[in-house]
Amino acid sequence: MKNEIKNFHIEKNYRNNDALRASFNRLAEKTFGLNFENWYQNGFWQDNYIPYSVVIDGEVVSNVSVNACNMNYKGKIVKLIQLGTIMTDNDHRGKGYAGALMKEVIKDYDGKPVLY
Repeated sequence: MKNEIKNFHIEKNYRNNDALRASFNRLAEKTFGLNFENWYQNGFWQDNYIPYSVVIDGEVVSNVSVNACNMNYKGKIVKLIQLGTIMTDNDHRGKGYAGALMKEVIKDYDGKPVLY
């Protein structure tokens, strides 16, 4: 597969950036019929929910979100991350954006403690 990634950057943890959050919500609506704005406005979008998004010309075109959480594993509480809201706009699929986002998540979390 030839690499078609060009002219994009990755934005992370931008919940208080109104323009990017609105773009994230537009993509979530197109992809899943969901909008997270009420969740944000009511204070439920906290530090433990971190979107990683490919942004092109100010628009979120692909996303992988990290949700840091606690889980009971064999009687012990462990901190871990859960991936969700994984989506890529139809016009941008097959270009490697989700892979680039996963590499960034792995770079940020692999072998490191989950802090939140």
